[in-house]
Formats: sequence, structure tokens, C-alpha cells
Amino acid sequence: MKQTILVVEDEEMVRKLMCEVLELEGYRVLPCSDPAEAIQESRQRCGEIDLLLTDVVMPGMNGWDMAKRIREIIPDLRVVFMSGYTEHTLTSNGEIDPQCEYLQKPFSLAALTRKVARVLGRE
Repeated sequence: MKQTILVVEDEEMVRKLMCEVLELEGYRVLPCSDPAEAIQESRQRCGEIDLLLTDVVMPGMNGWDMAKRIREIIPDLRVVFMSGYTEHTLTSNGEIDPQCEYLQKPFSLAALTRKVARVLGRE
């Protein structure tokens, strides 16, 4: 069975490219353009989602708050945050939840697929 990734990115071109690459790697991808859509998708498919891949800075709600809300629905969900800001500036103490990973933008498509494979245990 394919692993499923919920991709949340408000920039359409970036979202489409990431989804295409991840699908070519054999993942099932659920693209979302904003946090509200992602939360709704997670409610509808809570038993199917293996990974949340999300931008941190988005309109309406940031990625941290959205991930927290989705984790109330899917407690063991793995999360990879993406941002152009440094990891240290995005957290109060410079640390990310141990169940979360961080991918610094801009990143290569190879770096994206390596990170996702590692987090999902496909290395």
C-alpha cells in the first residue's frame, strides 16, 4: 500500500511541483492550498495520512498551529516543516518537536525526496 502525504503549500507552482515529484517516487499525495483545506482533508482521511509536509508561513494560520490541530485528529502523524526562515527563528527555543523535521527553503527536489524517504522509513 502506498504511503500518503498531505502537502500544504500556498504557492501553487511549488505545490504542484512537489506533488508531481512525490507521486513519481511512489507516494499518494493529497495537495492542499491552505490550512483550512488541510484540516478538513485530515478529518476525512485520518486513517490514511502518513506524513504532513507543510510550509510554515501561510495566510490564515501558520503551519505550526495547523499541525497541532491535525495532530489532535492524527496523534502519531509525522511532520516535515518547510520554510525560508531558519529553524531557530521559527521556534521559541530553537528546537522542533522530536516528531517533526525541518526542510530549509529553497531546497532541491532531491533533498525533498531524501527527507521524505528518511522520515517515512524508506531510506
